[in-house]
Amino acid sequence: VASAIDAAWDDVKRPGIVNFVVDTSGSMNGQKLKEAQLGVTQALDGMARNNQVGFVSFNEAVTNTVEVGPLAVNRFPVAEALDGLRASGGTALFDAIKKGIEMVDSAEGDEDAIRAVVVLTDGLANEGSTTLQDLIRMQSAAEKPICVFTGFTDDARDCDGAAVREEEVIGTSLAVETRHAVQIF
Repeated sequence: VASAIDAAWDDVKRPGIVNFVVDTSGSMNGQKLKEAQLGVTQALDGMARNNQVGFVSFNEAVTNTVEVGPLAVNRFPVAEALDGLRASGGTALFDAIKKGIEMVDSAEGDEDAIRAVVVLTDGLANEGSTTLQDLIRMQSAAEKPICVFTGFTDDARDCDGAAVREEEVIGTSLAVETRHAVQIF
């Protein structure tokens, strides 16, 4: 019975729509980038066949995308994109996450699908036009809404203008309008 349940798991579990967002900025050069590439490859190998996947890489801009599609179709285009990654430039982290959110949200698929963006990065955002507050609604540990926090510098402020230490900032929900719930990891 356990063997039959295990064999049927891919057919009965909720499908996932996942976009991998990989940092290729200069600080990812060497082992960090290799580990990110290996991590995405192993994730693809371990995914249920009813999932959909997409891919975004970024440095100072979003540089490479594979539109979200069935795992069986996208496994090799994503692997090819991974093999071509080279580290250079700055880190437009929030632009890339926003692109990943847009891609999984707009993907056709089961309405009950788990939609997620998986981000592999080592750095802090230092480039791009999207800020942290454009992506995430935040509050302080004292439950006061955060009205300013770009994520580029330690500039978090509540709506009264009081400074909030970065470690006291709590994300509460996406600030990006989506049709579906999207989780960011």
